[in-house]
Amino acid sequence: MVNLQEHLILQHTNHSAWSLKKRSACRLFIRPESDMTNFRLSQSISAKLIILIGDTLIALASLSASLFMHSNGGPTPLLRPMGLVAQVMPDAPIALPFFPMASFALLLLCTFYIFDLYDLRIFGQPTTLLFRLLGAGLALTAIVYSVSLAPFSIWRQIGILPSVAMAVTVAFAWRRLFSANHSVLLPQDSTAIIGAGPSAEYIRTLLQSPQSRYRFEGFVVTGDGSSTSSSVLGSISELNELVARHGIRQLVLATDSVPYTAEPTLSYLKFQGVGVHCSPDIAMELSRSLPVELMNHTWLRVAEKSQIVERHLMRKLKRLADVVLSVAALIFFMPLLVACAIAIKLESAGPVIFRQTRVGWRGQHFTIYKLRTMRNGSEVKPQWAAVNDSRITRVGRILRLTHIDELPQLINILRGHMSFVGPRPERPEFVKHLNEQIPFYDLRHCVLPGITGWAQVNFRYAASVADTRRKLEFDLYYVMHASLILDLLIFLKTIQVVLFMRGSR
Repeated sequence: MVNLQEHLILQHTNHSAWSLKKRSACRLFIRPESDMTNFRLSQSISAKLIILIGDTLIALASLSASLFMHSNGGPTPLLRPMGLVAQVMPDAPIALPFFPMASFALLLLCTFYIFDLYDLRIFGQPTTLLFRLLGAGLALTAIVYSVSLAPFSIWRQIGILPSVAMAVTVAFAWRRLFSANHSVLLPQDSTAIIGAGPSAEYIRTLLQSPQSRYRFEGFVVTGDGSSTSSSVLGSISELNELVARHGIRQLVLATDSVPYTAEPTLSYLKFQGVGVHCSPDIAMELSRSLPVELMNHTWLRVAEKSQIVERHLMRKLKRLADVVLSVAALIFFMPLLVACAIAIKLESAGPVIFRQTRVGWRGQHFTIYKLRTMRNGSEVKPQWAAVNDSRITRVGRILRLTHIDELPQLINILRGHMSFVGPRPERPEFVKHLNEQIPFYDLRHCVLPGITGWAQVNFRYAASVADTRRKLEFDLYYVMHASLILDLLIFLKTIQVVLFMRGSR
């Protein structure tokens, strides 16, 4: 009986069309996660998910312990600050009300996310980790205490300070434990990179990052480039033996030209349960960005499209949320906008609202509104904003640092030109130039532009073509993964950016 590998080779050679040209490896293996053979990869749990589950249990356990402490004699006076003390439950030794516990856990997770406590790089830095946890604990206490001041608030029966103190303490220990036992808690798959050159080296750095669930074993050279690395396992002609010898569970294609003779072997390995992935997919998973150097039109043609682009209902829900939230925000911030308008007028002559043409969805032009932060007439000639830009007024500098100057864009959202979350819209003059300089730049116009976006919360203000290229990598990731959940995460990150005054000039 002909075995599977021989059958694949015979079938491969019998197709005369295949012998005319090399097929793109990415086209063949772009969606391995949907295959039965890659079940292990699709079922593996990410490190951040494990931390998230642990934090949820910590929040629930901390609140339960606080309630138990209060219901068995009550705490000492030191644990009765601000009158936030739980009363003994009359119907049971300890009652665990669902709403307070669920809301406390949710608030804790959101606060931890805002304070970057899911960044695995700080787990090995005790001082940084402790300060961030203390800041998150203070913010969480302030939020819950503010809510408890409302009439009939159920939070008046909950001991907040001991709950937060216990949660912060255990969360610190949990992160240190995870950092010290990462390889035990989250075993990594042995992974080899097929290819050589800059793209392969870049993928190697991602595989060796703290958040990676892959263990880099070495390179498999294909002849399309030479590698100076000492980590070369061998040639792709011996791929079958290399996989068996090194226990390879995952393969990453960092080349566009896999030799014709190696394609049956790759197909065979897929059927044996070895994951085969393209470098753009691995880059998106590990860096939450999509480097343009790794992209090509073949991959883009078959890659999974954005959920926002595909799902009509999701677009409608996002539009509904934009309208409701923008109306509420305009009402809430109206006194602040009036105060800012007066300050702008008192410092310099000119209009309060700055208008400028920008490029939006599908390349359509629209007028964007912002509070004026520069001297009147400074933006006649398009140019990049610089650090300590002399054109910016004193009031304008404060508005930029706090991002208050963006508030008039709520009107753009109401008019349907923008969303709360999306790539930042650029001026037509810049777009024309950047389309010529940066491949795939126009793809960012496949979704509505936004006041904030994945690029804004992950990278500094762009002041050059190089900066814009880097921000585009985050914008492309958003285009490929746009969803309401990602929008919520971006919103939480935006709170961090505003609080710590990051990303502005």
